[in-house]
Amino acid sequence: MSLDQTFTPTVVPGQPLHLFLKRGHPQFVAEPARLLQPLLDALDELHRSGKTHGAVMPSRLMVAPTGEIDLGHFLDQAGLPDPGEAFTYYPDGAGESPEETRTRDVQAIGAVLHLIVTDQAPARPGRRTQQLAEHPAAKDWPAAFIGLLDKLLDGGPEGEAPTLAELSTSLGAAPEQPAESPAAGPETAAVEAPAGECAPPAEPAAEEPAEEPAPRLPAIRLPNAMVARGYSADLFSLLGEQMPPSERIEPLDGLPAGLTLDAGQLGGTPQASGDFEIRLRWHTTRPAAGQAAFIDLGAILTINPDPRSLWKNTPSDPDGPFAKPDNASGFLVDGPLTVLGASLRGRSHAHVGGYRDDDLAMAWFPRDGWYSLTVADGAGSAKFSRQGSKVVCDTVKRHLEAYFTDEQENPLTRLAGAQALAPDDAAAIAAVRAELYQLFGSAALVARRAVDDQAAACQATARDFHTTLITALLHPLADGRWFVAAFSVGDGAAALVAGGETCLLTTPDGGDFAGQTVFLTMREALATGEAIMARIKAAIVPSFDALLLVTDGISDPRFTSDAALADPAAWDALWQEIRGAMAGSGSREAAAAALLDWMGFHSPGHHDDRTLVLATSPALFSPP
Repeated sequence: MSLDQTFTPTVVPGQPLHLFLKRGHPQFVAEPARLLQPLLDALDELHRSGKTHGAVMPSRLMVAPTGEIDLGHFLDQAGLPDPGEAFTYYPDGAGESPEETRTRDVQAIGAVLHLIVTDQAPARPGRRTQQLAEHPAAKDWPAAFIGLLDKLLDGGPEGEAPTLAELSTSLGAAPEQPAESPAAGPETAAVEAPAGECAPPAEPAAEEPAEEPAPRLPAIRLPNAMVARGYSADLFSLLGEQMPPSERIEPLDGLPAGLTLDAGQLGGTPQASGDFEIRLRWHTTRPAAGQAAFIDLGAILTINPDPRSLWKNTPSDPDGPFAKPDNASGFLVDGPLTVLGASLRGRSHAHVGGYRDDDLAMAWFPRDGWYSLTVADGAGSAKFSRQGSKVVCDTVKRHLEAYFTDEQENPLTRLAGAQALAPDDAAAIAAVRAELYQLFGSAALVARRAVDDQAAACQATARDFHTTLITALLHPLADGRWFVAAFSVGDGAAALVAGGETCLLTTPDGGDFAGQTVFLTMREALATGEAIMARIKAAIVPSFDALLLVTDGISDPRFTSDAALADPAAWDALWQEIRGAMAGSGSREAAAAALLDWMGFHSPGHHDDRTLVLATSPALFSPP
C-alpha cells in the first residue's frame, strides 16, 4: 500500500468503530486478517514515510456494514485535535518528537485492537488486572496475535514492544489443522487395463467387511492455559452441542506435561508453553444401529508462558551516575512505634539493568514524639529521576528534623494539642492548617531548590530529576489520641487504617493526559498558596492499626479506581495482607526484609518500582 494511493471512503455508509461493534463484533472475529491487516499496513506505511498520525481512536475509524475500515477517512484524521470524546485511549495526543508520536500511535492502535477483540476499552497502563490472553473472547483469535497485543498493552520489557508489521503478520497465525489422507472408498476410480488387453475379472466382495475407521472430526480450540497456573476445562460442556451423548472421553496420546483428563475434566497445572494438539476418543452412549461406537477428534490447546519467566533480573551499573542499590529496606531502631520501609526495583527496570527510581525516608523526633515518613517516585521518563527522589526524601527529612529538634518548642505541637481540646473550634483548626502550610510548603520548596542545585551541578535540567512526593507526620496526643497530617504531590497514596475504617490522606494528581501525573519538580505544583494548601490533609483519630505510604507501583495494582482508593475495606485488606507477610518475624529487621519480599507479588501489567513505609503498633515485633 502506498501513501501516494488515493483513499476514498467506502460507498456504503459507515459508522464509527465503537458504534459498529455493538452489532458487528462477530465480523472481525470471523475474518481478522482481511479486516484488520489493511489498517495496520496503512499506519505502518505512514510511519515508514516519516509521518505520524497522532489521533488514533475509535471515532476516527469509520467501518462499513461489511466490516471494511475506511482507510481514507482514517488517514484524513491524522493530526486533528482530540474532540473530547468519551473514548480516551492511552496515550493521547502527539508526542514531543516524531519518534514519540509514532510510539504513541502504536500503543493507541493496540488499545483499539483490544476494543475490537473484547468489545471493551482497555484500562490505562498500570491498571490492567487481566491479561488479554485470559479473556474469554481471546480464544477465537490467533494466539500469536493475542500474545503480541498483550505485550504491547503491558508496555513489555523495554525494547521489546511489537511492531505493526509483527501484529499484521500474527493475524494469520492460527494453528493449522493436520492434513488428512484421503481414504479409499466406493468413489475411487478404477485402473484402466493396457490397450489391447482384456481387463482382469473383478475380485468378489469379502464375506466380512473390514472394520470401519472411527469418524474423525476437525480439531476444536480449547480455552487458553498458562504455565504454572491452574487450568480446568469441561470437555463434555465444550463439545456436548456438536457431539452425540457420551459418558467417557479418553486421550489417544500423551497430554501436555502437568495435565490430566478425568471424567471429561481436562485440568492440572501446565509445565511448558506452546500449541498442543490433543487427540481424543469420544465414546458414544448406546450408539444407534449404524452409528460409530466412538469418534476420534483433536483439540488445540495453547499454553502461554508464565509472564514472570520472561523477565530478566539484570543488576544496575554500580559505577553509573547516581547509582544506588536496586532494592532497599530499613527500620527505625528507637521510638515506641514500629516503623519500617522497603523499596523494590520494578521488573521493567530489572529486565534491562535499569536503576530503581523510588526512594524513602523515616525519622523519629523524641523530644515531642513526632514521626515523619516520606516516599518519592522518580519519573521513569526522566534520566536522573532516581537521584531526584533521593534528594527530595533526604532534604524533606533534614528540614523536618531541623523544625522538630529546634531548641525552642515547635508551634505545631502546641497547636495540635489545642485543636485536640477543641476539635470543632474553627480558629484552632485554622491555626493548625496555617502552621502545616508553613512547614510542608517550606519543606517542598527547599526540596525543589535542592533538585535545581543538583541539576545545575551536572549541567542538566530539573525535568531530568522529575519526582513525586508524599510525606506524613504522626504525633501522640496527651489524651491517647493521634494527630496525623500529610502533604503530597503526584500519584501514589497514604492512608491511616483503623479497624475497618480509613482516613485517606492524599489525592492523586493527574496530568493533561491519561497515565500522566504531576511532579514536585514542575513549577505549577507549588505555584500558588492555594495549590500548596490543597495538598495538605490533617486529622485527629482515637487510634489506628497502621499508617501506610505507598508509591503507585503498589497503589495502581491494589486500587484500580478512585472509588477503590477511598474504600476502607480495600485498605484494610492491603494491611492484613502486609501484616500476614510479616507474621512470624522476630525483629523489626526481619519484618523489613519480609516486607521487601512481599513486594515481589505478581500483577499482570504492573511492573513499576514499589515502595512502602509504614508505622504500626510495637506489639507486632520485638525490638531488634
